[in-house]
Amino acid sequence: MSRKKERLAEDADFVRSACTDVEVQEITVDAADTDSVQQALENASEALSDIPLEFVLFNTARTGPSKFFDFSAEELEADLRVCNIVWSIEIIR
Repeated sequence: MSRKKERLAEDADFVRSACTDVEVQEITVDAADTDSVQQALENASEALSDIPLEFVLFNTARTGPSKFFDFSAEELEADLRVCNIVWSIEIIR
């Protein structure tokens, strides 16, 4: 799973070339959007078919150059959404 389709495709191609006996699913997700995260988890569950989805490693962050205290309200809100998305999904379930 990744937000950037291009990077996801590159990573998937790398895994496919390194491990020919695995199936790689490419699932895009926007971690700041609860609907996108829910859809991505549903897509992962479908891809696994009869194997239950038991674990998701949540390793996301918004990174980029910025000056201390120089964030707009929208940027701060997006950061908080990324930080709280896992908690929100658990509440929804």
